[in-house]
Amino acid sequence: MRGLFAFLLGLSIFLPHSLSFARDLEAQTELVSAEGVRALQVAMPEFERAGLDLSKYRVEILRFDSTLAVLFIDAAVSPEEARQVRGSPGKIPAFGVEMSRDDFQVIRAYFQR
Repeated sequence: MRGLFAFLLGLSIFLPHSLSFARDLEAQTELVSAEGVRALQVAMPEFERAGLDLSKYRVEILRFDSTLAVLFIDAAVSPEEARQVRGSPGKIPAFGVEMSRDDFQVIRAYFQR
């Protein structure tokens, strides 16, 4: 009986913590499609060529009918704020790379102010 009590006590202590940990992991999960990963791989050399610091940016991938756009936006700006502004919403200029969706060939890379 003591063994069962000890087991239930241990379970009652461990289970809420493990469930809390699972919720924390879920909250930090970001889903990225294979197409999005490939687009980011193509965009990174253009971003690095511009001499920018990735730690200052948040990345968004936009899908259109025949093109993809990888946008690097000031990380200090929330996604909601960014959608309310035309142009670059932050203190640092946004950077974008547009590419063909068929073959991932870069169409243009540009700063957005």
